[in-house]
Amino acid sequence: MKAIRSLTRIYLAPEAMEEMLSFYEDIFGERRFRIQYEGLDLASVGSFFLCAGSDEALNPYREIRTILIVDSLNEFKESLLAHGAEILSEPKQLPTGLNLVAKHPDGSLVEYVEVSQKEEDKNGSHRS
Repeated sequence: MKAIRSLTRIYLAPEAMEEMLSFYEDIFGERRFRIQYEGLDLASVGSFFLCAGSDEALNPYREIRTILIVDSLNEFKESLLAHGAEILSEPKQLPTGLNLVAKHPDGSLVEYVEVSQKEEDKNGSHRS
């Protein structure tokens, strides 16, 4: 069981996405993906996860500041529960893999994502 990488969420108004996407792509020289999902425009660039949408679309997610990409969502879920975390959303399928949201004992909300093998192959990512 291991965390592969972490991403910091950045919340944006829809009209800011193109400018900020260009900014982060210029800095990091890469974009892992960009998708539309549940009324949001989402992009992963370097160690940032850009989330653009209306206030209404973004509000359910605003407290989640960190995403951890993990090798086994089920193993992390069991470990989180054993260490006093609360699972706020059970594992569900996303376009890029599986995720869950947990509330850590310190109150922080973290999204855990297990990226599908198909998505890793498409983006040239490799598990460590």
